[in-house]
Amino acid sequence: MGVPLILGAYALWLYRHFHFDDSHIMYRYVDNLISGNGWTFNPGEAWNASTSVLNPIVTAGVSIVVGGIPRAAHLVGMGALVAGTVAIAITMARRGWRFAALGVAAATPVLPELLSTWGIETQLFLGLVLLWMAIESTGRSSWILLGLIVLARPDGAVIAGLKVAHEVLQTRRVPWSGLARFGAVLTPWLLFSLFRFGTLFPETLSVKIAHRRHWGDHSLYFDGLRDTIKNWLGDGWVVVAVLGVAGFVIVLRSGYVWLAYLGGFAILQQMAYVAVSPQTFFWYFSIFQYAMVFYALIAIQAVVREGRRVEIAAGSLVAIWLLLLWFPSRSDVPATSVPVYREIAAYIDSVSASDTTIAMSETGTVAYHSPLETRLIDITGLTSPNGLLILPENMDGFFAEPPEFIVMHSESRAPSPYGPGFPSAVGVWERMIFGDPRFPALYAVDHKVSCPTCEFTIFRLKGKV
Repeated sequence: MGVPLILGAYALWLYRHFHFDDSHIMYRYVDNLISGNGWTFNPGEAWNASTSVLNPIVTAGVSIVVGGIPRAAHLVGMGALVAGTVAIAITMARRGWRFAALGVAAATPVLPELLSTWGIETQLFLGLVLLWMAIESTGRSSWILLGLIVLARPDGAVIAGLKVAHEVLQTRRVPWSGLARFGAVLTPWLLFSLFRFGTLFPETLSVKIAHRRHWGDHSLYFDGLRDTIKNWLGDGWVVVAVLGVAGFVIVLRSGYVWLAYLGGFAILQQMAYVAVSPQTFFWYFSIFQYAMVFYALIAIQAVVREGRRVEIAAGSLVAIWLLLLWFPSRSDVPATSVPVYREIAAYIDSVSASDTTIAMSETGTVAYHSPLETRLIDITGLTSPNGLLILPENMDGFFAEPPEFIVMHSESRAPSPYGPGFPSAVGVWERMIFGDPRFPALYAVDHKVSCPTCEFTIFRLKGKV
């Protein structure tokens, strides 16, 4: 199947400079791994803010070969996605579903929501899931790969649960042998995580739940999901959504259980997010949206049954339509705040020692583009063990050992009671620190960095400005 190979290669080239802040969190972990500092964001801190285990490890290995962590991360993500796409498309084609095979081969490498997740584990995870489904269709043992899927994303355990449930219902026996192989893949990391970090799970989950509790909005994720679906339907996704539901029902009724795992995971994942209700980010919806496209193509396949030529012709037309609809030109590649953060990192590095300390609410890009000795204090509590610095009870600890720099979003240029140069308002995450009377007593404006849609103020401890 040359289609995903060609499209995947072109997407790699087109998006070769695209990164967003969260991907740099993973890059920093990889950088520390390669440098011998172990699994850490700030050297010396036992704190796991990486959702994925497999993604940093594989990226570290690939980066040694290709040179450059971001380049390696892109290759890992798209490589896995293309491999999974080829496997599932060949599986469909061999079963006579040529239309669906062509559609999946064309849609997977170009879906915008997947192409906006470079660097994080989404592409790797989905690629492994598609590959696992293809292997599962043959009846071969797939438990080891299932373990790798969970290492790629912890919520991959949902698929493992569905697999166990299906085998128990089908055979009336617990698949102990398969679970032993599955557990053998996971156990080394679980033991390391338990002894190193004191927990089996990454800190990302508990911190995001704490965010929900602080904001007091228990429907935070549901509201984001609802708004996202409204936007999809407004963009013409209503047809895809209806066909996606129909395709999933067709799969369930046909008995092709191996095809149903993706949909089952997508639904249960969204239900779990609604229950936990973290703050919403676009990549939380990407697998769900891809599943709608996947099953929509299967629904159309159920109608197109006129023979090989008609299937190939119809599939080719749909593939061309998807390419015209979704595949971006160079000018369509989304912009991010990464260049501004890189400028902030370069400035601070030019005026301070390498072991300086920086507090800010989005730490990924600045951390990766700063020396590894530079310690980042995450105001949101995600990448460093300082607690939520949006809570008044954490302010004494923060100001007891104040960082040399604090970077804040400048929300208003109106006159500030703190004096010239100070913004009158800052980002929502930074307001607790900004509003503390110790802040203007300790800090002065050092530098400002801006872009067409943003402005950041860099504050520095007085006496060092």
